[in-house]
Amino acid sequence: MKTKEIRKPYLVQRAKFTNVKNEEIVGIDSILDFDYMGSAEFEWGALPKSLHRIVDVFDQYEVFTVNEVKDHEGSSMKVYCKNEFFDQVKENALHLSINPYGYKEFCDMKDYISGKKNTNNFWWDIKQDYFIFFGKNKGKKVEIAMQKLKEKWSK
Repeated sequence: MKTKEIRKPYLVQRAKFTNVKNEEIVGIDSILDFDYMGSAEFEWGALPKSLHRIVDVFDQYEVFTVNEVKDHEGSSMKVYCKNEFFDQVKENALHLSINPYGYKEFCDMKDYISGKKNTNNFWWDIKQDYFIFFGKNKGKKVEIAMQKLKEKWSK
């Protein structure tokens, strides 16, 4: 039985992957450069709170491929979420891929998909605890980063 319903995204953190090597990953901050979002909802520990919720149920998360959406380089969209919510998260991801407005802050996923320069390639719903991203081998980086956080926080 599902414990909650995934709602339309609203608080979506934007970021870009860094060029860190897998063996240098120590957590999510080591693989991403975050945009400054400008709204209070993204401050006061909102990102760490989401990370803690994810890490608490780490074994229920995995990277899924959404083949319906490909970026300008031909890479399929990836979603990192709880298994039981994949269908709902996929709907949200498809929505985010075509609608840049209607959230607390602008979502540039549509621009990234079309190949516009200097856009992000990672989006994080910080209230519903899932990631959407593009790029070859980025799923592995996300999994390593989250595993490192789990190991660090369970000590």
